[in-house]
Amino acid sequence: MPPGQKRKASEDSSSVPEASKRAPRSEKEEGSRPSFLDATEMVKINVFESPSNDKKEGGEKVNSAEVTKKPFLVHKAILCHYSPFFDAAFNGGFQEDTTQELDLPDTDPIVFGILVEWTYSQRVIMPTTRTCNDRFTLMKLWVLADRCLIPRLQNDTLVCLEARRATLGWMPSPCDDTFAYLYDNTAYRSPLRHYFAHRFSNAMVIAGSQGLERTSKVSEISENLPQPMLADIITCMVEQVRNPEFEGGRVRSLKISEEELQKFYVPLKDMESL
Repeated sequence: MPPGQKRKASEDSSSVPEASKRAPRSEKEEGSRPSFLDATEMVKINVFESPSNDKKEGGEKVNSAEVTKKPFLVHKAILCHYSPFFDAAFNGGFQEDTTQELDLPDTDPIVFGILVEWTYSQRVIMPTTRTCNDRFTLMKLWVLADRCLIPRLQNDTLVCLEARRATLGWMPSPCDDTFAYLYDNTAYRSPLRHYFAHRFSNAMVIAGSQGLERTSKVSEISENLPQPMLADIITCMVEQVRNPEFEGGRVRSLKISEEELQKFYVPLKDMESL
């Protein structure tokens, strides 16, 4: 699927492949990360957000004339080492193989910049100035890594998401539309969907133990969530009731262990070669 194309939110179709099974999900299996001594050839990635998905403050749509491409020059060998998508584009005999230039529509330049930084440093580094909140930025980074077939970046992004959630205690507002983005841009049974449904179900259970006012606030928020997400949350809540950690109608903690977090990882292949 092209990076700029959204997935159809068909939740009852078993034909939609899981995120980790759509294509080979690992970096190149042979050899180590390219050295800068050898990685001298550069490729150009033109990134621009779609006007239909871009909004100003207050929900006003951005005029197409206001959307401009932002070029990124990246070492070809390093980018292709971590991304089978870019490897196929620049080494697969397509037009991009000749021009060494690729357009990525419907892509946030800030998010793509984080992806490029990760290919060089293996660290998810958030910008100090940005227009999106951390959760939405990281959510879009996970989706972009999914489209570019970089599972290690997806998992590193999830670690950042959980660290910020644990620190800030994220709870969506009634007008929050980030989860609509999540369900529009991920596949059925996506690990990221499962993670957020699990975290939200925990929050709902704890809110229920804190009184009517807190429960009412959570219910108001829930009304604005995508219907498929509500179904996923209910499934997670049923699983919680059957979990030994569930005591007297409440969970012990909102914290999640590293081992538990790994249940939401995208599977890696041949990690020992990296």
